Amino acid sequence: MKRTKALTEGAILLALFTVAVLITITVPLLGMITSFALPIPFIVYALRHDTKSSLLLFAASLPVVFITGSISALLAAAPTALTGLIMGTLYKKRGSAPAVIGGTLAFLATILGGYVISVLFFQVNPLTEFKSIMTESMNMATSLMKTMGQPPKEEQMRLLRTQMEQFFTLMPTVAVMCSFFFSIITHAIASSILKRLKLEVKPLKPFREWKLPKSIAWYYLAVILLSYIGFEKGSYASMAVTNVFFILTVLLVIQGFSFLFYYAYTKGISKSVPIVVVIISLFLPFLLYPIQFLGIIDIGFRLREKITPKS
Repeated sequence: MKRTKALTEGAILLALFTVAVLITITVPLLGMITSFALPIPFIVYALRHDTKSSLLLFAASLPVVFITGSISALLAAAPTALTGLIMGTLYKKRGSAPAVIGGTLAFLATILGGYVISVLFFQVNPLTEFKSIMTESMNMATSLMKTMGQPPKEEQMRLLRTQMEQFFTLMPTVAVMCSFFFSIITHAIASSILKRLKLEVKPLKPFREWKLPKSIAWYYLAVILLSYIGFEKGSYASMAVTNVFFILTVLLVIQGFSFLFYYAYTKGISKSVPIVVVIISLFLPFLLYPIQFLGIIDIGFRLREKITPKS
């Protein structure tokens, strides 16, 4: 009876997943929304059934989606299905924070896996192809401006090329941030749906209580020291140091923002104050440096413990 129920529920959720995938790849605007909900059928199934059954559902979903919607549907289904499977399993065993982290790593792993498969089996490097398209577009735009009698300044072109190089250097960081963004949005959608289905999932800690381990500050210092070695520009070592430095910087900025929310809460200050600070800082990036420094102090010197609540 239990086995029959699992098969029936799996078939229903797989049908819903397949329809959602088809909507995602065929309806552009609506697809942007439904893409974040694709992992939810697997989250629900993983919460209600054992890991073995969830893995079987995942294995069955890939050929079904491929037959229904071809390779484009499979490319949308594989990362989202795996993300849902991992998140659902971790929701049940560990809680929300590990589920979000696990979902991020799962989504990132499928991106890297797709990249490796593309290079090894199809001899196509997506990054190289994308870079070629960007370069060609920039050259076409430059030629068009020259034809119109408004050639761009050499300094502007040099700056644009530098920014494009930096963007491609930071592609691993972009992949990590996109994976986390996808996972956290999926968590937000899943939380409300799971509550309606009476599936208990512990909420994430309030943002003011987010705190990174002290080791992050030491990693950040180590990466700064490594950056002075002067690795060859464009080498894997140089790219690795640049990306790790950027990721750690983002984490420290998040820590700084978290401290601001903690301080406001402890001192009885309106939540709107730190929210305004966050918004202004995002529009005025130079303000992120003191926020980052605040994050370092908070981690390294336990700044929160020195704050006394408002009497």
